[in-house]
Amino acid sequence: MLLYIPLFCSIISVGFAEELPAFIKKCSLTDPNLLKCFVRNGNLAIPELVKGSSFFGTPPARPLHISEIDLPGVDFTVLDLCIFQKLTFLELILQIAHVRLEGVHNGTALLTAPYLNLTADYIIVSNDYFFPTVVENGRLHTTLVDNLLKYHGMANRLSRNGELYLKFARDDSTFQTKRIFYRYSDIHDSRIGNFQEFLNVHKQIIDKGIIPGVNKVLHDFLRTVSVNLLKNIFFSGVQCSLTDPDVSNCVIRNGNLAIPELLKGSSFFGVPTAIPLRTSPIYLPGSDFTVSLSHIRLFGLENFRVVDVRVYEINNGGISLTAPYLNLTADYKIFSNDLFFPRIVENGKLDATLVPTCFS
Repeated sequence: MLLYIPLFCSIISVGFAEELPAFIKKCSLTDPNLLKCFVRNGNLAIPELVKGSSFFGTPPARPLHISEIDLPGVDFTVLDLCIFQKLTFLELILQIAHVRLEGVHNGTALLTAPYLNLTADYIIVSNDYFFPTVVENGRLHTTLVDNLLKYHGMANRLSRNGELYLKFARDDSTFQTKRIFYRYSDIHDSRIGNFQEFLNVHKQIIDKGIIPGVNKVLHDFLRTVSVNLLKNIFFSGVQCSLTDPDVSNCVIRNGNLAIPELLKGSSFFGVPTAIPLRTSPIYLPGSDFTVSLSHIRLFGLENFRVVDVRVYEINNGGISLTAPYLNLTADYKIFSNDLFFPRIVENGKLDATLVPTCFS
């Protein structure tokens, strides 16, 4: 399903292995503007991810370092050109997002940046086979203008601890830039002319080396985020649509996922903790005696399972739950039904087990 920035910040399931970062916002799978929601949240997430995120396992990306590459030419070899001291994400913008939830799980993101800045230390070595010499060295400042990054990732289904996860499978990316400008520093004035001539002659070679270097570091960054995202989110409980012919099974699945969370107490649903569940006193009148139950506590609600859901109309439906057993404890008192002189015949603690149970 996804592997890219829109889903970094889109909640599309009810289960998370770790607490989510604050910048992640909710997107509903039933929202007709779902992809716009992905794009909006993706752009909110980018600056947070660049700062570094423990949730996604990304270190600070200011600056983002790129391993060195060699750029062989006819007469010279440029070494270490892509040890980037700075690769700034200036106005990196998510433009288009697409995600498939059925069949092959995959996602695509298109990101643009008006410009990216990088600096590199360079060494130019002559290609003399017997006596290679350092012709020039210094620091190069580069600006890449009108940049486009396309990232595509795929994932496989994986069942773990009874939940459906998506395991990272593979990805690819392409990076394009329209123009590259160079500036240099740490070079003596007497050698500026020679170095400028070198850039003019070998610019195409240098450009072809820089573009794959930038693509690789951005690709690796997005892969790290994708892999860690899929480790931390499971997708068994996506939202259900009333127009889905399988809506009942979807509600049953989500209901069973929600039961243990609801019992813990939920501020969202306005329910207090129900472990154990306490109820009001119960009076059971009989012909000769009346039984009073107080301090009633019900255990085992976590054993409930949703077995049937019926949706009759948009605002009318029903649900059935079963549990193999429920345990009940209570203080009891048995009163005689003497109209003028009722008296306590018996009192104590009651332990009861209800087997099996059904609620609808």
